[in-house]
Amino acid sequence: MKKSLTLLTAAAVALSTFTSAAFADTSKSTSDFKDLAGIDAGLKSKMDSLLSKGIFEGVSSDSFGISQNMTRAQFAKVAALVFGLQVDPTLRTSGFTDVRADDAANGWAIPYIEAARKAGLIDGMTDTSFAPGEQVTIGQLDTVLVKGLGKAVNTAASPWYADAVKQASELGVHPAGKSGDMAATRADLVEGAYGALAASGKPRGQAQPVSIVSVQASGDHAVQVTLDQAVDTSKAVLSLSKDGAVLPTTVAWSDNRQSAALTLSGDAKLSVGSYTVTLSGLDPASVKTATGTLTVTPSANDGDLQYSIGDTYDLSGVIENGITALATGRDGQVTRAEAEDPAFSKFAKEIVFSATSASGSTVALPGIVQSVTSSNPGVVKTAVTPDHKGYILGNKAGKATVSVVFSTTGGGSARSPSLLQSRKTAFRPRRSKPGNPRSIRT
Repeated sequence: MKKSLTLLTAAAVALSTFTSAAFADTSKSTSDFKDLAGIDAGLKSKMDSLLSKGIFEGVSSDSFGISQNMTRAQFAKVAALVFGLQVDPTLRTSGFTDVRADDAANGWAIPYIEAARKAGLIDGMTDTSFAPGEQVTIGQLDTVLVKGLGKAVNTAASPWYADAVKQASELGVHPAGKSGDMAATRADLVEGAYGALAASGKPRGQAQPVSIVSVQASGDHAVQVTLDQAVDTSKAVLSLSKDGAVLPTTVAWSDNRQSAALTLSGDAKLSVGSYTVTLSGLDPASVKTATGTLTVTPSANDGDLQYSIGDTYDLSGVIENGITALATGRDGQVTRAEAEDPAFSKFAKEIVFSATSASGSTVALPGIVQSVTSSNPGVVKTAVTPDHKGYILGNKAGKATVSVVFSTTGGGSARSPSLLQSRKTAFRPRRSKPGNPRSIRT
């Protein structure tokens, strides 16, 4: 199979983490919404604080919908942002069949629903349905907020929400005067979200700092940069440099002010080497990760390319062994959900690819994985991060077939050799051409 490595790129983000993404307009305040005229001063102050952080937005440009009942989709977003969950803003698919990207009413919520589900805060109505448009009760609101604050909730009591309401009241997140079986309004969600931020010790009047989370080549002439939240594009400045020299570019921001394309001026093209994107122009205190890097590797077009999974993988059943149970999420620790998520867990192994030409030259290929699936997730868990890196995590003893679909340098895709997993077994895949999958027995 002939494949031309005319431009092979590896994207990495310096010191970045996948943090929550806020798509709301952070320049909005209560004065922008007609239905908030004359509201209680205390509630107004809380709403302005949450609006400035991008945690809330209106139901239209001039209406907040303060008295409307909240939906499960709206609640998922607020919970994800309040508790700083790992949100993938590029996610367009959900594990729930009734949450679809083409749903004009709720498709926007997919990244938040999946983040809340992975964190164990919100369950589906069934194993396959989420009911994103249905309303939330006060008991459900209290349960999620209490769990998000790291507390266990006893749902075996009668009524099932009694313990959640009791704990929420003690923590200051329960809407006053409301019983657990009542429908929760957006005003109740404001009260609960503000109280949860106070109980968690996070700053209430200050937006979370912004980070560059992805830098990708876009053809031979441009670089695509993605941030973890919207920014003020009248102030934010993105620059591209190579070997310390700033390159002339034109910058085009997206409509949501969360990503931008940096196009090289004139006939200039990306060449072999390391590029750095820098975010400036904002208050330094509002920026967490100001730089991202992009590496363009040498081309290799002198023969049939053979793709291979490198390294040796030694997976152990860390979840079955109870190691992840020690992750409490307290005192700066990761949560148990993060420790058991291959996309974030320190126990996970990255699937590393390389391509070898007929002459023997080898180039590493990070960031080409499109999907990773396991025939038995109970044995091997899998994940793909937004920058297209694949990870596998040992769950318990047993065997599973892991299949990896990756992008070839010619623009197509291929399926990797499968892997059979058993606890503490090393995997030593040999090189194979794309499109010619085979199992590697342990």
